Amino acid sequence: MEAGAAEAPLRGPDGVINRLCRLPMPDGSRRWVREESAPVTGDGGRVVQWIRTFQDVSLLEETRATARSRETMLATVLDTVDQGIVAFDADLRVLAFNTRFVAMHGLPPGLCRQGVGMRELIRWKALREEYGPVPPDGVDALIEARLEATRRTEPHSFEVVRLDGTVLDAHGNPMPGGGFVTSYADVTEARRREAELQRLAEALGEAK
Repeated sequence: MEAGAAEAPLRGPDGVINRLCRLPMPDGSRRWVREESAPVTGDGGRVVQWIRTFQDVSLLEETRATARSRETMLATVLDTVDQGIVAFDADLRVLAFNTRFVAMHGLPPGLCRQGVGMRELIRWKALREEYGPVPPDGVDALIEARLEATRRTEPHSFEVVRLDGTVLDAHGNPMPGGGFVTSYADVTEARRREAELQRLAEALGEAK
């Protein structure tokens, strides 16, 4: 068949060949068609003929294209924000995040990705003692305690002090259908200024 656009054919272990093509129609439109070619074998396993079927999958492909476009747009928007942002679904798996979130938490490349469980992120930080020394009952107990705290479906706010002294101000809200989104702002300099002002005030008070 002659196609306006086509993916490279894929051959399955059973010998069936699948190919996705975008074909021009008589009315000038283009439709996505999936072609499946199944071999029919004769004596000795030799292919004697092919059975070809065609399925119009335009709606499915257009839906996928729209979803990819929205994901790209969301990623672009998130990466223009100065705050670190991460969203988890009801099963505590990453739905979306931006590069600022990864940088703020010092996560290694590839650890934070769509679909990864919060458990894996917590484990990595726990092993680095980002939450403090590992308790006597082990890392798994610490992870379970952290996960249990996140299962509360209510707004939350807290501060994170990383090993390098970075202070992150976190604010989160639950999402309809489960899960939540949390934003992180780097307030390290603000907290340093506050501490310096506090020391200065105490020094002035002692001088009186």
